[in-house]
Amino acid sequence: MTVFHSLLILIVIAIPCRSMNYQFARRLYDTALSNYTRHVKPRQLSADVVNVNVEFNINAVIDYDEKSGVFIFQGKFKLTWWDEMIMWNKSDHGYIDMVQLSIHDVWVPKIVIGNSISYHSIYKFDNYFDSKMIYVTYLENGAASISSSGVWETSCNSDVSKFPFDVHDCVVQLDALEPMRDIQLISKSKGVSINSTSMHSEFKIKETSLTSEPLHADITWSQLTYTIKLERKPLFMMMNLVVPVYIISLANLLVFLLPLDSSDRVAFSVTMLLTFTVFMTMVTDELPATDKLSHFNTFLLLQLVFSTVITVCVLFIHYIYRKEDETCATPKWVDWITNWKSKENMVEPLEKHFEVENKSTWKKIARMVNKVLLVTFSIVILAEFAYFYCVISV
Repeated sequence: MTVFHSLLILIVIAIPCRSMNYQFARRLYDTALSNYTRHVKPRQLSADVVNVNVEFNINAVIDYDEKSGVFIFQGKFKLTWWDEMIMWNKSDHGYIDMVQLSIHDVWVPKIVIGNSISYHSIYKFDNYFDSKMIYVTYLENGAASISSSGVWETSCNSDVSKFPFDVHDCVVQLDALEPMRDIQLISKSKGVSINSTSMHSEFKIKETSLTSEPLHADITWSQLTYTIKLERKPLFMMMNLVVPVYIISLANLLVFLLPLDSSDRVAFSVTMLLTFTVFMTMVTDELPATDKLSHFNTFLLLQLVFSTVITVCVLFIHYIYRKEDETCATPKWVDWITNWKSKENMVEPLEKHFEVENKSTWKKIARMVNKVLLVTFSIVILAEFAYFYCVISV
């Protein structure tokens, strides 16, 4: 027998086998749905519960708006359960061990995202044609599974108290629309799978957790609650908002290093005050308008207050520096304080110091007040820096 004859025999045998496989698959499909209804749970006994295992994957964090508290993500839900009504012996059906049936023909667990903003069902269909492309996969032993992917929007509670190191708890709540005596949601995982997640440019998923608590009402309902902790990536905000505020706060102290007779002292302090006002506007645009203010907002408000106080102090120093010595003499106790360093004999009575001919002038008082305020405000602002960093970084 030649090679040509052998190939011809194989082709002749393969054609009937392919036809038989099609017939087996068609007969299996007709048999599986012959006495089946998608309106009744797939159990021989009505008292049996259908345990639905849920696997939740987040493919991408699309956006999170801390002002509105909306979390947008692209995710995938995989549901698996046991269907007692669709089981077969593969030896009777051409050794077919798997079949896919349309979601419109079989029973599927009715589950919604309870805190979703727009689309509640976990079965995401943009149109009717998309729903026709979704199938439930069955194995010969009755194991059923279905996967659903899409983009969902859920509501979250924003907590910006530690901005820009803030962490937000976003919840994805799965609710079964059938009583717990009919369906129970379970999960073998301890949270959301984020191994292949494309993270957001500003936020990242710090950790996830899962709680399973039934919802008690007139009828008990099964519920799964996924908690997703979103952590802000602080580098951008630190470099563009926090660090500039630190630098401007320190630069605000430089006004005390300018010459007392300079006319730019007042202009410099007023400019710093207006700069803090602009930063307050930037923070207001970035953070939500809630009663719970962020520590950074409080810190910035304190810097605005200190900048105002510094401006007032500069005006006061300018006022006493410009006083005329002839028309307004300095008190004797001020003379003694401003001249005690220049005396050779520091143990002499106070009366002798009051008799010094070269009494202190208002300009000397202005210099002394300027130095005291420089040291005082430097200590206060550095202490604020340390306190603010400790509060937001813990």
